[in-house]
Amino acid sequence: MNRKKAITLAELIVSIAILLILSSGVVVSFSIAEGKRLEGAARSLVAQLKWARSQALSQDEQYVVEFDTSAEKYTICKDSITRNGSCDSGEEVASGPIEVNLVSFTGNKVIFYPPWGTADADKTGVLQNGTKQKTISVYQDTGYIEVVQ
Repeated sequence: MNRKKAITLAELIVSIAILLILSSGVVVSFSIAEGKRLEGAARSLVAQLKWARSQALSQDEQYVVEFDTSAEKYTICKDSITRNGSCDSGEEVASGPIEVNLVSFTGNKVIFYPPWGTADADKTGVLQNGTKQKTISVYQDTGYIEVVQ
């Protein structure tokens, strides 16, 4: 007797169900990774802002953090040569990439003043990775920096 081997409808349904379950797990893990990357980038940027503020306090010098949203990077300067509130030649002390999309940062810079580490104005920065966003706030009167969302 010559019997052809074939899969049954039940086997096909089980196979499709397994594939759907596995593929939904990939989508969920991608979404989690996207959120973790954004959270890490926000914490890193807050740490850099806090470092610039602490330098203004400890060195009794004005520090400026400038943001380039098109290149997605920041530059920290000790504004001791010209004291004009911007990064000039010879004033840069640190710089680095922003690992996610920097959508905006109010005025594209933050200035920290000695002796209290206050900021030039209330500032808000928005970071984005895919569909997720985080907002960073800098408060003028205290220089306090936090991730608010």
